[in-house]
Amino acid sequence: GINTYPIANFFFLFQALLLLILYKNALHIRLNYILIAVVYSFIFLVNYFFLEGPYQLNAYTFSLSGVIFILLSLLYFRHLLITLPSDSVHRLPMVWINIAVLMYYSGNLFLFILNNYFSMGEHGNQRAMWILHNALNISKNLLFLIALWQSLRKTNSSTS
Repeated sequence: GINTYPIANFFFLFQALLLLILYKNALHIRLNYILIAVVYSFIFLVNYFFLEGPYQLNAYTFSLSGVIFILLSLLYFRHLLITLPSDSVHRLPMVWINIAVLMYYSGNLFLFILNNYFSMGEHGNQRAMWILHNALNISKNLLFLIALWQSLRKTNSSTS
């Protein structure tokens, strides 16, 4: 098989930068998102080219993104409790995105940290790790779909 980790590692960087933009727009607090993005990108590039390399899962960078997005999602829930922009928070697209981010990154944090341990030896248990990761990824994408549906629903109701 072809090793797809070089592409997957850059996908995680792209995803992290997109989520940072999303949280920057959702959270109206004083936090330097550009600094976070630059530092994260620098750590990613150092890890990609010098530490773990492009041909294996960059677990250090993924673990760091897990911690960052768990904290940002908790900050968003705090922000939501303080501002409460709507009585029907389940109709806010960002709520569904935030639930997806919190579930995905908290569920995968230990998988990313222990990735190299799971794949050690000839009887490595990497298949179980990827089954759990893919289940969390499917759940995240379904929650993103609900967020998109809520956004379209909101847009269609405001144009009527």
